[in-house]
Amino acid sequence: MTDFYQVGGSLKPDSTSYIESQADETLYEALKRGQFCYVLNSRKMGKSSLWVQTQKQLTEEGVRCVTVDLTKIGKPNFEETWYRIFFYELVKSFDVSIKNQRQAWWDERKELTPINRLTEFIEDVLLQEIEEDIVICLGDIDSIFCLNFASDAFFTWIRSLYNQRSNKPIYNRLTVCILGVALISDLIRDVCKLIFESGTGLNNANSDHELDTIPPYIEKYQEWLNSGLDKSRLLSGQNLRDALDWSEDKSLNPEEVRYLKISQMVEKQKAQKSRQQEAYQIAQGIFASEFSDELQQILIEEILVWTGNQSELTIIVCKLVIEYKNLLRKGEEKEFIEQLIQEHIIENWQQKEAAEHLTEMQNRLLATDDDLKIRLETYKDILQGRLIYSDNPQNLALLETELVINNDDWLEVANGIYKEVFNVKWVNEELEKMDAVENQPAPLTSIASYGALIAFITITIVWLVFKPKNDTTIERPTSSLPEICTQRDFSISLEDNIQKLQILQNQQTEDFPSECDTQLTELNLIKQAIELGRSNYVAQAPTGEGAIKILCDIPEDSNSIEEAQFWAKRWYNDNSWKKEIDQVLQDDPECKKKLIE
Repeated sequence: MTDFYQVGGSLKPDSTSYIESQADETLYEALKRGQFCYVLNSRKMGKSSLWVQTQKQLTEEGVRCVTVDLTKIGKPNFEETWYRIFFYELVKSFDVSIKNQRQAWWDERKELTPINRLTEFIEDVLLQEIEEDIVICLGDIDSIFCLNFASDAFFTWIRSLYNQRSNKPIYNRLTVCILGVALISDLIRDVCKLIFESGTGLNNANSDHELDTIPPYIEKYQEWLNSGLDKSRLLSGQNLRDALDWSEDKSLNPEEVRYLKISQMVEKQKAQKSRQQEAYQIAQGIFASEFSDELQQILIEEILVWTGNQSELTIIVCKLVIEYKNLLRKGEEKEFIEQLIQEHIIENWQQKEAAEHLTEMQNRLLATDDDLKIRLETYKDILQGRLIYSDNPQNLALLETELVINNDDWLEVANGIYKEVFNVKWVNEELEKMDAVENQPAPLTSIASYGALIAFITITIVWLVFKPKNDTTIERPTSSLPEICTQRDFSISLEDNIQKLQILQNQQTEDFPSECDTQLTELNLIKQAIELGRSNYVAQAPTGEGAIKILCDIPEDSNSIEEAQFWAKRWYNDNSWKKEIDQVLQDDPECKKKLIE
């Protein structure tokens, strides 16, 4: 019983503590079929024990199995030395006839590359002298990371062993398996990746030990991770469609799910321009017999401002234009389109022309899940000013709804109609509904609340009936200062806040309150900063201060300080600007403390 437990290392072939799994059968069957196999995973996950058991089974079936531990080769300074030692290990393990002349055999072929010498050994010696099927297992494959030369040639050589099968059937008897702590993309670069695409990979980190043929897009995922999330490593076209089909019945980790979603979003972003062109062409087709080419262009450009690349909305608006074309006046095309859309689509939209489409978009945005509130708040941020794109779940979820698009790494509402229908006021109402549901008391609490309310009403009535008479009336002073001068109205956009204050300023001229003037000045500063940020002038601008320094002018006790902090922190948390912002604010620590820290 004392030999049952073992800490570390490979279990012996006859170990009673080894528990067989699906992986044993699958790896055995794959090697028997002559497939290249790789078992890549973390340390102490049972890779070596799995191979020991498989080797035992294959040997009993008459297969000649050899294990070459690549760590024994060490880290020689020269590529030729590494291949020489690898050759020595093969000769010794298979005990072939040249074992006593191996150095001479290698040196006699010095005019050949190390790879060519290995190939000659395999074909002229190993496969000639060993009549059984052969499996070579390369252990600790990750040790090649420390070599002073690229490993691609080694994997290309392994692939060449399989390529030879079509011309030289003798190679069908040779199979290779590798073990190690690595990702596929750690081991290979370009041409040699094909061996992994056609091979069989095993991740034995879980109890199911699922063995799958690894498609190219899983390798792309690993390359994407290792490249620092480089967008050029994302999937597209047929590869993306194949990956989505493949993943339907797979249990993916969160990063793999994120990879597929980001690939989808970038693919949609690429398609935006072509869809807008498609919408333009649809409008041209509808207007072909109705308006001149010049007028068509003017009308379509104005329509697309409202519909973006949404073909369905474009068709609806085009039909409205034709229906009411008798109201169209030259030079008033913009106003005509806007009035049509406001009256026939936006106002009371549930009963208007685009009700079905807009209801579908609303349902997408309000899809019930744990992130709905965060998603709505993020959408509200986008409505109030473009949001810098990042690959977080909320942004990806919003892009999936197609109410939001990624425009040069800025998130924007997809078109003017969506922006007007699903505006800040609408978002606030939806958030209030959610708060009301969350704060709704439990049944017993409700009964107690109703009881307290009845008691309060009764006491109030009694007090009003019997309260002492008092003829002295105290008039409370009322403030004439408009509310918009003391706090930002978030139910409307920043531009609308500024416009309201400007109208008030024009009406009151000299009597314009100083509080209102201050509010107008600070909101204009925020607007100026946001516009600079949109042009990527966050830290510095060619003709003056960048966005961050403009926000420094907002006082700490200002009504607008929270909005200034919101934009400053958002920019600062973007790695592409953080360093530049630190440099700009190096001499102004108070501003950094006020806005960011």
